[in-house]
Amino acid sequence: MKLLVIGLGYVGLANALAFSGYHEVVGLDPDTSKIESLNKGIAPLMEDGFQKALEEHPIEVHSSFDELNGRVFDAAILCLPTPSKNDGSCDISYLVDAVIDLENHGIGYSYLVLRSTAVMDTPKIIEEKAKRPGVVISNPEFLSQSTAYEDEVNPKRIVIGTSTKEAENFAKALYKHQIDKGIPVIFTDNVSAQLGKYASNAFLALKISFINEISRLAEATGGDVRAISKIMGLDPRIAPAMLQAGLGYGGGCFPKDVLALIDEGKKRGLDLEIEKASAKTNVIQRQRFLDAVVEALGPQSGKKVALLGLSFKKNTPDVRRSLSIFFATGLLRQGFSLIAYDNLHEAKKEFNKAMPIIKVASTLDEALDGADAIVILNDDPKWSDLTQNQLLGKMKGRHIFDGRNMLDKKDFPEFIFRGIGY
Repeated sequence: MKLLVIGLGYVGLANALAFSGYHEVVGLDPDTSKIESLNKGIAPLMEDGFQKALEEHPIEVHSSFDELNGRVFDAAILCLPTPSKNDGSCDISYLVDAVIDLENHGIGYSYLVLRSTAVMDTPKIIEEKAKRPGVVISNPEFLSQSTAYEDEVNPKRIVIGTSTKEAENFAKALYKHQIDKGIPVIFTDNVSAQLGKYASNAFLALKISFINEISRLAEATGGDVRAISKIMGLDPRIAPAMLQAGLGYGGGCFPKDVLALIDEGKKRGLDLEIEKASAKTNVIQRQRFLDAVVEALGPQSGKKVALLGLSFKKNTPDVRRSLSIFFATGLLRQGFSLIAYDNLHEAKKEFNKAMPIIKVASTLDEALDGADAIVILNDDPKWSDLTQNQLLGKMKGRHIFDGRNMLDKKDFPEFIFRGIGY
């Protein structure tokens, strides 16, 4: 098949490279630096699998619809952003604009495959813009940033939402390679496919919020949330994933998807109380920890705080809705001197773009040097290598705030240690 993948972020690039092994793929993204990188054979996004796949199956890429005038594809695969609006609702304007651009440039396609996470009315709206009923195939992605390519090549399930038998048959042909491998496929309608993605993300976010709320009760009663998580996770009905207490969920998916789901309910006269509570708990969790840092060090004290872990999770440079931005903003307002560090060079660059006022250390030693406190903000396993002697040799103060339970307080008896839930 001839496929046009529109949008080459983590989802789009993973799709383009995964499909390129057995389909003819053309990629489109307005980011010219990304296109230049791909044309040089260099994966523009840092993730295991991207570079090797690009070397094995180079893809044709373009930065403008103008370059594709008059070409015809079996499907245009939409992998575009659907950010939150100010009111929490889902912004599908990138998707709508792409469909209009396809029409304006005379680019032919048989189907529009919707991989972006988009609210339930989106397939209907897109078909109205395309003036072609039945053209949309809802095919929500279930990728994790940092493992997007692997998740695309070996998905846990494939969800196909269609309104016609012809579209369903096309989707079967599109995914024949994966289906032949025995990967589970769910065929349903467009609305159920889109809602299924939101429900999945909201439930995972709920697990995070739940264990974080339990962590607060553990602190109040003298329990240890780490043991509690193990007790819960060994029940196969619960499972251990997303039961690690910390500072809440962030990144480009969970926050916006939970808010979008709440908004979809509101539009239909429904109060989604569980989802609302999950979002509220997520905000409270990080605010409580920020307040603890301020209270322990003293507001307007000018003390130096080293923020460790700038991306929202390990092995990704993404700082969208990251704890580092939240804590940096909050601590600056309280008059603290800040220095930031991440083990990932790309994450340091992205943080510097977002918070240019804050110095980003080149090395961990530079970040620790003279610091009154460290605050661990993401789950990079390298933080577990920190030792008391290492910190004593560099830091001025004796405060550790471990927002991800990467360390064990018993290993740091010389420090005032604050973890999560124990």
